[in-house]
Formats: sequence, C-alpha cells, structure tokens
Amino acid sequence: MVRVLESSFRKFSKLFNFIALTRVVRSGVNDPELKNMSTDRTLLKIHKTNIFAPRLIPLFKRFEQNIYPKQIVTACLFAFGLISSLSHAERAESKEPTPMVNHAWGNLYGFHQSRAHYRSGKTYLTWVGPDNHPYVSDYDHKKREWSVHQRVGTNLISPLDYHGNPSILVDQKGLLHVFYGGHNRHMRYSRSKKPLTNGDWQDFSSHIPYTDSTYPQLFEMSDGTIYCFYRRRTHRGNWTYITTRDNGMTWSKEVHVLDGRSPPGNGWYAAFSKDPNRDHIHLLFLWHASKDNLPDSRRNLYYIQMEHSTGKWTGIKNEKLNPPISFEEANEKVMIFDSKNKYSSIPQLWLTADGRPVGLNRISDKDGVITRHLHVWTGEAWQSQRVPIDAILQPTTNQWVGFRSRSGTVQKFTSSNEGTHWIPGEIILKTEGEQKLNALFANAHPDAVLAIIDQVDAKRIPGKQRLWIWGQSGFLK
Repeated sequence: MVRVLESSFRKFSKLFNFIALTRVVRSGVNDPELKNMSTDRTLLKIHKTNIFAPRLIPLFKRFEQNIYPKQIVTACLFAFGLISSLSHAERAESKEPTPMVNHAWGNLYGFHQSRAHYRSGKTYLTWVGPDNHPYVSDYDHKKREWSVHQRVGTNLISPLDYHGNPSILVDQKGLLHVFYGGHNRHMRYSRSKKPLTNGDWQDFSSHIPYTDSTYPQLFEMSDGTIYCFYRRRTHRGNWTYITTRDNGMTWSKEVHVLDGRSPPGNGWYAAFSKDPNRDHIHLLFLWHASKDNLPDSRRNLYYIQMEHSTGKWTGIKNEKLNPPISFEEANEKVMIFDSKNKYSSIPQLWLTADGRPVGLNRISDKDGVITRHLHVWTGEAWQSQRVPIDAILQPTTNQWVGFRSRSGTVQKFTSSNEGTHWIPGEIILKTEGEQKLNALFANAHPDAVLAIIDQVDAKRIPGKQRLWIWGQSGFLK
C-alpha cells in the first residue's frame, strides 16, 4: 500500500496532493491530534513505525517546502502513520484472537460501572450471560487460565433490557459482592459464601432496602464500610447510596445525593469513583432534561466529592453543598463543562495517582456529529479538550493509555502530557461490526485491563456476542 502511494506521489504530485490530501483533511483534520502534532514529530513517529520511511520522508519534506498548507501536510503524514500501524497490526493479528466467551448477552451499557476486580492473584470479571443473567468468571494469572463461568443470580428484568448489568466488588475479607438486575424495579444482590471463591453463591437481595434502582456502583473504604451508589427509580429519580459495615449482612437506610425532583421531571446520570489515596468519593454527573425526545436532553457536566469520615459533599474547591443537590445549586456551584445545549453522553470517571479527577464524555450536535472530550483537574482549574479516544486506563503513571473503537477496529493511544495530545499506536483488534469498551477494572492487574464486546446490532444479536479481555500481554485465552 505504501509503495503504491509513494509511486502516485511521484507520478501525480500536484494532482494527487490536491485530491488525496483533501480526503485526509476531510476525514480527520478536526481531530485535535492532527492540529497539535508538528510535522517533525509526525516524521519521527513514521520513521519508527514505517519501513518505507527513508524514501517517504524526503518526499514529504519537499511537499512541506511547497505551497501547500502545513496542516494538510501534517494530516497526510498522520494518515501514513495510521497506515503503518494498520499494516503492522494486520501482520500481528492475522488470526482473530479467541474471545473469552461467544455467548455474551447485551453490551457494556452503563460503562460507568465496575466490571472486574483483581485480588490475590485473580481477576474476577462479571458479565451478562444467557437470558440476561449475571455471571462471574475468575482468571488465575499464575496458571493463565479462566475458571468455569459461574451464574451467580437470576435477573428478573426483560432479556432485552440492557440496563441491569452487574457490578462487582471483592471486599477486604475476600468476599465477592455482585449487584445487578435493577431497572426501575427491585435491585438484586448476590454474595459468595466463601472468600475468593467463585462457585458457591447466596442470594442476598432480601438484605438490602427495597429499591427501584439502576446502575449500582460499589466501593469499599479502609474501615471496611461498603458503599453502593445507584439511581433511585427512573432517570428522573434521585441518586442515592446505602452502606454496610458487616460485609453485606445489613445495610443502612438510603441517603440521597442528587435531587431528581428539582425542577420536576428532570434527573441525572452519574459516575462515581474512589480516591486511590484516601477514603474519598468522587462524583461526575450530567443533567437529564424532562423531555426525552429533545436532541439535547442530556447536558453539561458537574463534579462533587465526599469525605467518608464526615459524609459531607463539597465542590472541587471545597464549596459547601446541601444534598440532595438541586439543578439550580449544581448550575451555580459545581458545573465544570457547559455542553451549550448539545447532547452529552453518560460520563466516565477515573482518578490520577495523586487523586485528581479525570472525566470523559461524548458530545453530539444536532447534525449527529460526535466529539469526545476529556476533562482533567490540574489542581487549580479544569482543563477540557477534544480527544480521539473512547476509554482510558486508570492513569497511575505519567504515560496515559487510551483506546478508540471505530468500525470494528480497536486501537491503542498514549499520552505523556495528561491527555492534551494522544499518539496513535497498535491496533489490538479488528473484527466485523462495532465494539464497545469498558476499562473500569478495580485494582487492575496489568494483564487484564480492558473489556471489549460486540455491540448489539443486526450482526451480533443478544446471546451471540463475543467478549474479549485484553492486557499488556495481549488477549486472555
């Protein structure tokens, strides 16, 4: 492919430059990576990854000295970088990796929920299996093998309802907790009978308060207190939590955080995360307007935090708040991103090694154009910019790792400046159909950091979807 393009450059220099480069610009010039990457930096990237670079680089240098805009030249160079990466990936992935399962049910809807937890040499993964029931599989990293897939409960909602996806927590004693099945009706709860054992489960649904709820999110504090955050009733309900201090035997009354009644008929979508260094809960959320049919029914982005020892919620600069927080109070005190009446997706939330929040969401305009935005707290202000990725790994080092899913291709990206610029890397998976990503793995082992699953569409119907787990050593078999 590269040889053909090189020949075309030589034979049809100006004509090719006008036609081909214009196509590149049209497809990707709005990508912030193209706008911010210098020509020299791009040449270096190509030189490292493309065996034809010695012949191509002088050619590109001549184009840069010509009358063509630098942005267009850079875009072309970037395209060749992607071509090189694709060629390398096609050679490396000549055979499609074997999925963990071929009969997953539903997609990773509610990707703000934790899907896996690493503890004592094993990664415990929860997923939706046949007939929409929750399953848990554990991977032994020493033996390099999966256990038998274990059904852990009975989902009572419709098999075609993807809102009841499970969340998992492994507590300090090693007991496994899985919340699942809630979508505007009673949330269900299963717990393992023995520590670090996936094989013998108990139905603990009767142990929790009656909750018509959705999207459970689980966290444990240093003193053993376990939190379960969820949305109360419908998407116009409060966001709430319950706690247990005896490993799930008894739970507290509900405590409301976000007010879904102010103004009437409106609600929220929220993503929670625990601080890596202290007993602190972070919350990123958006507002859901009362009329679902509006193209801009989900808007903006807000941030608050809670200290476990006091139970008090504050803004990023410790602004005092009065939960349950109303729409008016959120707009006045804790808005961090104004979507300008454009549609905002449910956010994802991570924490840096020093406990600074990092959020990711998608914005859609009325023409259906989708852009992805990363929001990073620098310690003094929120820094927001467009990015080319759909998910990132827990940013615990100076080099952040992100992933993008487009047309069945999942590609790895890296950033060395906290998400300001992203460099495209290897393509880890290429299949037919679209894929969904989930990187919310608690205490993740390096060899199990990302879940990839077929999106529900005409090609992948419920019950016949493939699920892969990827890490730094490749796909887990």
